[in-house]
Parts: sequence; structure tokens; C-alpha cells
Amino acid sequence: MASTQPQRFLDYEKWFLRASMMMTGLSVVLLGGSALSVYTVQAMPAEIITFSVFYLFLHIAPMLFGAGRILKFVLVIRPKFHAGNLIRSVGAMVITPVSAGIMYIAFILMAFSSCAA
Repeated sequence: MASTQPQRFLDYEKWFLRASMMMTGLSVVLLGGSALSVYTVQAMPAEIITFSVFYLFLHIAPMLFGAGRILKFVLVIRPKFHAGNLIRSVGAMVITPVSAGIMYIAFILMAFSSCAA
């Protein structure tokens, strides 16, 4: 049986929140690694710094995706079906910029560790 549009929206909303949480977890791990690198005055490998730059820019996609989901919910789903809420999408929209901020701090610490070593 095919799922309805609001049900699919809610299922994808759960995945969106999980993906944002995993991105935040990886940002915290990279922050811990870069803080450890600064503390031990050892240069962070160039591959990790390059990955962190791409990963920092990767945070733009979930923020735009979340804004699109909120607009789709307000303009399409709520007027037709009157179902669901936006708690998970809004939560993911709040978590993603926090994750980007953590990643930015981690990138700065990685740069400091490369300069100090």
C-alpha cells in the first residue's frame, strides 16, 4: 500500500533529524580531535583539514533542504491534509547551524595546530 503524502513527509522528517544529529556528532568529534591537536602542539594532517573544509560547506545543503521542507509543509501539506507538525524539521533546522558553528571552530583550531607545529 502506497503511503500518503503527509505520511511520507513525516517519515522523511525523521530521517532529516537523524542526519542532522549525525552531522552534529561528527562535528563534535572533529572539534575534539582538533582541540587535542592544539593541546599536544602537533599538526593536523592535510587530508583531515581538507575534509573539514568540504564538510563545513556541506552544512549549507541541509539548511536549504530544511527551509524547503518548511515551505512545502506550509504551502502544500497543511492546506490539503491538516496533518502533522514541524517539530522535527524545525529542530533539525536549529541543530544544523549549531553543527556548522562547531565545525567552524574545529576548522580554526586545525589551522592553529598547523601553524604552531
